[in-house]
Amino acid sequence: MLDSILIVGSLLFFCLLMYAFQLRQIKYKKYPTYCDVLYYPKKEEIRMIDPGEYDEKSYKFKTRANREIELANKDKTELITIARNKGYSPQIPENMDKTNIVNIILNMEESELTDSISNLPENYPN
Repeated sequence: MLDSILIVGSLLFFCLLMYAFQLRQIKYKKYPTYCDVLYYPKKEEIRMIDPGEYDEKSYKFKTRANREIELANKDKTELITIARNKGYSPQIPENMDKTNIVNIILNMEESELTDSISNLPENYPN
C-alpha cells in the first residue's frame, strides 16, 4: 500500500516538474529578453540651481503679496512701462503714487489669471 502511494506521488511530482519546465520554455520562447535586460543610461548634463535662487523650502508660491513687494522695489518709470506692456491704455498722471501703479498692475495680472482659468477647455483634467 505504501509502495503504491510513493509511486503515484513520485509520478505526480515528476509530471508537475515537467509541466513547469515546459511553461518556462514557453515563457522564454515568447519573451527572449525577459530577465536579461540591462539598461545603461545615457550620460546627461544635469544643471543645478544656484543655491541663492531658492529658499529653505523647495516650493515657493508667487502670491499677490510677494508680487507686490517685487513691484514695490522697482522704479516708477519701470512700473509705468510694465503697465503699458500689460495693456493699460489710460494715461497715467505723473503725480500718481507708486502704490496705485502697483495696484493697477496687480489687478491686471489678477484679471488675466481669472480669464485664463475661466477659459479652460471643458475636457481639461481636474
